[in-house]
Amino acid sequence: MSPSRALALFALLAPFALTQCTVHTTPEPAYTTVYGAEVYSQPYVVYEGRPHYYVHDHWVYSTPRGWMTYRNPPPALERQRPYVQQAPPAYRQPVAPPAYRQPAYPAGRPPRAVRVP
Repeated sequence: MSPSRALALFALLAPFALTQCTVHTTPEPAYTTVYGAEVYSQPYVVYEGRPHYYVHDHWVYSTPRGWMTYRNPPPALERQRPYVQQAPPAYRQPVAPPAYRQPAYPAGRPPRAVRVP
């Protein structure tokens, strides 16, 4: 290969060799911070010998290190997911502003002005 041809090939491929790709990701948390009173009032299923509670759309279970949750829950737990039916949004009927009404005067006319000394 001639030197001029090698230089042309290098000039053609150099921009691709010098670029960098950087990917920024945020890891999914491995645990959830929940409180015991909140957990114990939620529906639960016994799975692998320990109760798993369904809290905030996640299955959580207690360990000596604290409350843990699954990143990808096992299919057996997903089949036991409690069904919660959400109500449709409430219909709000528009309310017209009250119509202006002339104040009612006795005898059909306004009271006479009184001068205050």
